[in-house]
Amino acid sequence: MLAHTVAALSFAPTTPVSAPSKLRSSVVMETVSDLKALATQANPILGYWDPLGLAENYVDEAPIGYLRQAEIKHGRVAMAAFVGFIVQSNGVTFPGASEKRAARYSQQSRDAR
Repeated sequence: MLAHTVAALSFAPTTPVSAPSKLRSSVVMETVSDLKALATQANPILGYWDPLGLAENYVDEAPIGYLRQAEIKHGRVAMAAFVGFIVQSNGVTFPGASEKRAARYSQQSRDAR
């Protein structure tokens, strides 16, 4: 009986959980001039690079923030896709994967006839 009590108490929190008293970071909306200054500070050789002129078309800060978040998101997806490509090209598969790894779709369709 004591073992059950000790096991139940091991999952109890030792300190009360409380909400953070203040925000850890504040949201900062940036204008085009802020982006240019930040780009020059981060990489003085390249500086500000916007070949399509996407940020120049927007006066408000909200679309610029949306474009920055979209760029970050798509960059992360591209990095994950590249890692997936490298992993599968090295022959790593999930358990229970098809044994016809080397067969191409055209070969499989010829075999089905």
